[in-house]
Amino acid sequence: MLERTVLDDNSTASALIDGAAAALHSRRADIPASFVAHVFARAVPEDVVRYGADDLAMLSERAYDFLVARARRAEDSLRDGGA
Repeated sequence: MLERTVLDDNSTASALIDGAAAALHSRRADIPASFVAHVFARAVPEDVVRYGADDLAMLSERAYDFLVARARRAEDSLRDGGA
């Protein structure tokens, strides 16, 4: 019975991640389609299934925005001589 639960969590997590990717792509086409899957690639399925697809999409969107802003700050810092 435990094995079935783990398999169910894996299937549910995959479906949620796919749903989150679709939801995110519908509002932010600038974010790569595979980004959501990369964000949650090492997450334990039982943790992922606690959230809805919209929540996972929002978390991924915030992570992407944070990474883009961080990269821009690093570029600006290098351009300004590291100050």
